Amino acid sequence: MWDKIPGFILRKRLPILITVVLLTAFMGYRGSFNEITYEFTKLLPESDSTLIDYERFKKTFGQDGNVMVIGIKKKDIFELENFKTWYELGNFIKQDDMVKEVVSVAHINKLTKIDSLKKFRLYPLISKTPTTQAEVDSLKEIILSQPFYHKIFFNDTSYATLMAVGLDRNIINTKQRNPRVQALEKNIEKFLEGKDFELHYSGLPYVRTGVSTKIQNEIVIFVALTALLTAIVLFLFFRSIYVVFSCLSIVIICVLISTGTVNLFGYKLTSLLALIPPLIIVIGIPNCVYLINRYHQEYHKHQNKALALVRMVRKIGGATFLTNLTTAIGFGTFVFTSNRMLIEFGIIASLNVMVVFILSLLIIPIILSYLPPPDQKNIQHLENRPINAFIQQIIEWIQFKRSKIYWVSLAISAIAIYGMLKIETSGKIVDDIPTDDKIYTDLMFFEDNFGGVMPFEVEIDTKKDGKAIVLKTLQKIEQLQNMLGEYTEFSPSISIADAVKYSKQTFYGGAESKYSLPNNMEVSFLAPYLKTEKGADTILRAFVNPEKSITRVSVQMADIGTIKMENLKKEVEARADSIFDKEEYNVTFTGSSIVFMKGTGYLINNLTGSLILAIILISGIMAVLFRSFSMVIVSILPNLIPLLVTAAIMGYFGINLKPSTILVFSIAFGISVDDTIHFLAKYRQDLLTGKFTMKEAIIHSLRESGVSMTYTSIILFFGFSVFMFSSFGGNVALGLLVSITLVVAMLSNLILLPSLLMTMESRIVSKALSQPSSKILEESQSDSPDDDVIDEDNVKDLKL
Repeated sequence: MWDKIPGFILRKRLPILITVVLLTAFMGYRGSFNEITYEFTKLLPESDSTLIDYERFKKTFGQDGNVMVIGIKKKDIFELENFKTWYELGNFIKQDDMVKEVVSVAHINKLTKIDSLKKFRLYPLISKTPTTQAEVDSLKEIILSQPFYHKIFFNDTSYATLMAVGLDRNIINTKQRNPRVQALEKNIEKFLEGKDFELHYSGLPYVRTGVSTKIQNEIVIFVALTALLTAIVLFLFFRSIYVVFSCLSIVIICVLISTGTVNLFGYKLTSLLALIPPLIIVIGIPNCVYLINRYHQEYHKHQNKALALVRMVRKIGGATFLTNLTTAIGFGTFVFTSNRMLIEFGIIASLNVMVVFILSLLIIPIILSYLPPPDQKNIQHLENRPINAFIQQIIEWIQFKRSKIYWVSLAISAIAIYGMLKIETSGKIVDDIPTDDKIYTDLMFFEDNFGGVMPFEVEIDTKKDGKAIVLKTLQKIEQLQNMLGEYTEFSPSISIADAVKYSKQTFYGGAESKYSLPNNMEVSFLAPYLKTEKGADTILRAFVNPEKSITRVSVQMADIGTIKMENLKKEVEARADSIFDKEEYNVTFTGSSIVFMKGTGYLINNLTGSLILAIILISGIMAVLFRSFSMVIVSILPNLIPLLVTAAIMGYFGINLKPSTILVFSIAFGISVDDTIHFLAKYRQDLLTGKFTMKEAIIHSLRESGVSMTYTSIILFFGFSVFMFSSFGGNVALGLLVSITLVVAMLSNLILLPSLLMTMESRIVSKALSQPSSKILEESQSDSPDDDVIDEDNVKDLKL
């Protein structure tokens, strides 16, 4: 196969270039329509019971994550000018057609009893802007006498005030959300110009908007920074603007195609999919380095440009295919999970890794064919003294100090395993946001003053129509709320029991002492008012279904992390079971916070499983290629130690295992195996020439492949280090950990891999390498007497 490919590429270079340009333009155009999503539900498979419960809850009561909250801390909020501003701000916000409702201390409804009609009616407590302090004082007395709103909109201890802004779910679930929420915030700030009001914003719509906006901005920044940094490193190595141009052309084309792929598959950009463009750059550059390095080596031998291009493709093509295949497998294993976010990432990443390989193999030879041959300055990197000295030092170690290499490897592994056991698993909704970011600090404001803003819902199915509002059920709900109130992680809860208490208070003229559940006699007095009053039905409808068989208890909670949240949920569930008899009631804990908790744990488990699957599949490829279990050990072991080292760093330095950090292992393993394949391919080629003994072949392979392995590892290190400039803590950890892992992997492949080859019985290893079952390496890495004939056929009639 590899015998005919070089000639085809070089003879058809113009049609190939035109095709690639048209494809790139089309995919770039499609990529411009990409939308960003930040849905927690994508973390769970559709068959998951937690997601099913959440979807059922939303169908009954509506979406729980459509409220944006605005808060201030003002001790004198009830002074005339401040109260007027707060009231007028709410009215101003209501003018936005995205806003469905505004509720605050200045925008509450007061329940009024009409004895002649035996009805309750809801009226806005304030219908016009107050004009005197006496009027505000009167309103304050009424507001603070309403326990139904107590602690929810005003904290009389910290003097913090909250305004809840209900947003249209038909807007916040579309691409309009980000610009609309940002525009609303800007309009609010403009409205308050000159006012001494320091606002805090939070709630799921606001958090999601802030995070997704950062993702969108960082895609562009990361691509630019990664391209710039890799260009600088490439130029320092190769001293050729042509090389930089060739490599950047490939990765930019691949980035545009990757963005178009997302759109063609109908996916929306997630925090994972946003990583693909910069990943494509750092993964694509090594392809270019190996190909160009081989081109320079061949040209240095015989000064024949066409022959160098042909041999570059023929001799490095198979190994490059396998390295990209193993990287694609590392990503592709995500497809076998049940997590939609991971499946989408796995499909797009693995597909585009292979696109990178195809385009590298096509475009690099074509670009080089149009450029002048490399001069002496361009190929000086082949004699890079520091790197050659480094390689020579390694050769001495593996020849004379292999026992020390093994002892050091064992010691590192032991220390790493101990550190790995210290890793903790945790995740927060704003886990990756810097603690000094406004999104984070504002969230802390609401957690400190109102208990949090993350929705936590308790759904109670009474299994019988009308049972949700009977006194027995209301008493149990009140008992549940009292229990929830014992936990500082929760805000004050609200339920149908509170609505009934408010109704009783109103029935008795608004006396705060009457805010309690009615007794059996009072129930009979209240029943006509609750049954016939549409306003009261509106209150009830927020807490019960039309059949009054299912009710809810709504509470907000702090973003305490998945581990604490799971333990808290288990404890609360156990206590709830002691309140509600399971034969009479079905109690379900749900809400966005529960979905996130379950989804995060599910994501981590899936990532762990996909890493194990990747190791198994790549081990299988090695077994098929070399027909030897020994060779599987030799090829995989040097790539497992870097993963252990990374896990140890996380354990010792308190970096939690979470979706953004566990991705490190899959990415790093898939890439680090590339060095192993290139080294073994070169080693096998040297053995097949018959010119080298096993020991000599190892040393020769180190001298030739070691340079490219070092180059690519350095480029990958700097490429991934770009992620450390991210505003997301997870991306910072990803960049740091992957960079460290790849450096350790390079050292492991340069030192431990050849040491193992030397130590193992030469008969087993040489047989495994000389008789692979796959023709991929055999064709591309052979060096038989027929090679000259094959190469002459490829270059015949070529006009470069």
